[in-house]
Amino acid sequence: MASIVQLYHHSFGMVVDQKIADVGQLLEQIGFIYDDYLRQMEHIDAENVDVYALLDIHGQFLNKIQEYNKKSFLLVEEFDAQKRLNQFYDDRDALFLSLSKNIWDDEKEENRRAHKNEATFTKIIKSFKQLRFKIQMRLAKKNAPVSIKKRIPLRYYLVNELYLNVFPDIWLLYKQIILIEIEWLIYFKQSFSQLNNNIGLNQNFDLQACKLIIKEVVDKCSEAKLDVQRFKAEKSNTIAKICALTIKSIEDEYHKLGTYEGRHLKYMRWFTDRNLKKRSTLQKRQLLAWEISLFGISEDWCFDGDLYHIINKTLAACRSKSITVSTDSIGKVSEQLQEVKEKVHSIYHFTGSQLQTQSKNKNFLLHQSQQVSDILSMQKHYLSKVNHTQRLLYVLSEIQQLVISEVDRTKDKRMIFSGEKEWDQMQLSHLTDVYLRELIQFEILPSFSTQMDAFKQIILLKIASYENEILNLIHISAYNFETVSSLLENPEKGRGGEDVASLLKDGETKVLNKLDEIIKQLASLKEMVEEELLQVVGFFGEALSELTENEKVGELNVRLLKAKAIRKTTHFKDLIVGKFQQLSVTGLAKWSVLISKGFKITKQLTKIYSQEEVQAQINNEISVFLSEIANSTEKLPFLYQRLFKLDPIDGGYLYFKRSAEIGDFEYVYLNWLKGRFATLAITAEKGAGITSVLNFVLKGRDIPATIINFQDFNKIYRQDEFIFTLSEILDLTPLNEVDLFIEELNSKKGIIVLEGLQFAYLKKVDGFETLKLLFEIMSKTNKSIFWVCTCTIHAWNYLNKAISIEEYFGHVITLGDFSNDDMVDIVKKRHQVSGYDLVFLKSKADVQNKKMSKLSTSEVQLALEKQYFDVLNSLAKGNLSVALIFWLRSIKRIEKTPCLLAL
Repeated sequence: MASIVQLYHHSFGMVVDQKIADVGQLLEQIGFIYDDYLRQMEHIDAENVDVYALLDIHGQFLNKIQEYNKKSFLLVEEFDAQKRLNQFYDDRDALFLSLSKNIWDDEKEENRRAHKNEATFTKIIKSFKQLRFKIQMRLAKKNAPVSIKKRIPLRYYLVNELYLNVFPDIWLLYKQIILIEIEWLIYFKQSFSQLNNNIGLNQNFDLQACKLIIKEVVDKCSEAKLDVQRFKAEKSNTIAKICALTIKSIEDEYHKLGTYEGRHLKYMRWFTDRNLKKRSTLQKRQLLAWEISLFGISEDWCFDGDLYHIINKTLAACRSKSITVSTDSIGKVSEQLQEVKEKVHSIYHFTGSQLQTQSKNKNFLLHQSQQVSDILSMQKHYLSKVNHTQRLLYVLSEIQQLVISEVDRTKDKRMIFSGEKEWDQMQLSHLTDVYLRELIQFEILPSFSTQMDAFKQIILLKIASYENEILNLIHISAYNFETVSSLLENPEKGRGGEDVASLLKDGETKVLNKLDEIIKQLASLKEMVEEELLQVVGFFGEALSELTENEKVGELNVRLLKAKAIRKTTHFKDLIVGKFQQLSVTGLAKWSVLISKGFKITKQLTKIYSQEEVQAQINNEISVFLSEIANSTEKLPFLYQRLFKLDPIDGGYLYFKRSAEIGDFEYVYLNWLKGRFATLAITAEKGAGITSVLNFVLKGRDIPATIINFQDFNKIYRQDEFIFTLSEILDLTPLNEVDLFIEELNSKKGIIVLEGLQFAYLKKVDGFETLKLLFEIMSKTNKSIFWVCTCTIHAWNYLNKAISIEEYFGHVITLGDFSNDDMVDIVKKRHQVSGYDLVFLKSKADVQNKKMSKLSTSEVQLALEKQYFDVLNSLAKGNLSVALIFWLRSIKRIEKTPCLLAL
């Protein structure tokens, strides 16, 4: 019995002592980490918290917790506690094997004496024992010892009484200390989450609250270490007390052992071995369950630690100096624009004071205008040109990439099972745990990336809007000076008593007001970058913090598994659909080729045997516009009239470049330079801007160009008169002979533009002779003269039917209609140069519209603007002249700053 008691004190005591040491190390290390964290936080100013420094300290704290946690609770195939318990079982089995199975001893007198309260069968057995003893006494020699021997099952008796009955009470010591470890681990995890929620998710950091949480953990660690030491000191006394009570009970009942009253069947080998194995297996399972619980809590703690580590890294990046430098650079540009405003004011003031004396000096106004343009176009005023935008967007992209890399780096998982599970079953099941990386990459990270991309796009749009405003200011100022110069040269152009000084002052007011608006835009942009970034990161942090709850993790994991299953099941379907689409595209392509061939044959037959009807779309409202436009235009400022006049332009800011048509022109011109037949015809609707296109493409050519408008040939009735007039316009020798005219044209290189080809028809029967003669001249002078003819689309269709005019030209360019977006851009650009703000007025139907009454002012303006331009596009049908006329007709009045429009 002493050996078994020593087994409990030494071998099992070492198992308990090691677990006590593990709990002590847990308390010691956590207390040290939190105490070091508290000392570092004492250096943070509570009134003016350096957030970046605080987040850096907190990041070091997270790294220490993660490093300790992952090393201390790592669950391997055979962990240390299981090894120690197996060693105890080996010592126990060795001790029990060293005991004898049975021993012989004398039966005491009291075991042969029958008592009244005993069963009848027991009384009979004891009577036979007493009789047997008396007979042996009679037969024995004198002085010979007489006794009845009994066989005592020593090994299995001690196993039952000193192990199976005693060890469950001693086992409670180990259970108690491991439950203490689990309880403290849960407490540390909860305090860890509470501390991180105070630092990571709140924009306003409560430093004092964080210190109280840390101090509470440090104090509890100190108290818990004393409790663990007391538990260790009481452990030996508890084991000795339990063993002493059991030994006393054994001594009281030992005399019955080996007799019928001692229940000999209970101490049989098979019965004892079965109970011993069953009890050992149960204790191993309990130990495994506790260790898995510790591992699960630790793994959840690591899981939460990774989450908070990602949040901390993201917040630190948002509070970094790179973000501060980028936002401060926006403030510096705002300060520079304030200086620009003062310089522009001084230039305008000086110009106004010198206006009377320098009224005839055209270069003076040109110089002043150039000064304003140079100041506004300085590179340092543009965020994108001085790399402020790229730096800011680069920092935002770095934050986004940092989050992605941190998520990829995580390898922890969270257990989401309930109840006891076998370790092997847990490892094979996908429903018992889930990896953090998969959870974040499934929904949270794509949402964060989308928000960050949208945020960067908003910044780009705002910066582009700001820079467009600056560029627009340059055009407003330049056009204002140009209008002042035009008014000084031709005073009769000004109407309504509009003088030069007021026009100049009006331009100054517009430029300065716009600069004020731009400065406010920059201030709002700086605030937006700081606030929106923290808001996006805040949403991301809240989404991550929800993953600390098992319920949320379970729901998200179910959705993740469903998405994976759907992805696998739809893979084959996608392959089938892809093959079908590929075959359908091939079939449709072949079918379209057959249809196009059929249409070509039908068109050729129609052209031969019938005449195609030409539908002329005539808008009845145009006549109404023309009658109203005269009155409305007279009331507009002179500057606004110049902007929206229907005269051709030859380039500049207001010109809308037709890239496709200009590219076709350059191609034809290059062919002519190579000596090929390259007579060119340009057709378009009236008012579509043919003259503007010609002005643009002919500007700056080395070869001289001559433009002839056939509208001036209305009074020519004879062919020789037509040739004579052409000779005069082309500065040739006035001749009536066609051959001489052709010979003189071939003597020099040049470009001849014939506008309004439809007017070359002579006012007589069969007036096409002139056109045919003109085509003959063009074909014989093609090598030396680049011929360009223009014609309206309807006249071209008629001439094509009448004389097949298309056959006389090597190339035909048709100016397409402007798209709806192009029309809106052209009209808006002209208005922006005026410097007036745009306000759309509600119609009676809009006032009565209940939906519109619920909108804000900006939303109402957007709705009215869309409504207005929809009407403009439907009426203009791609014709710019009609659009400009409709715009002028829509203006109700122009006040000091706003321009009021209504349908």
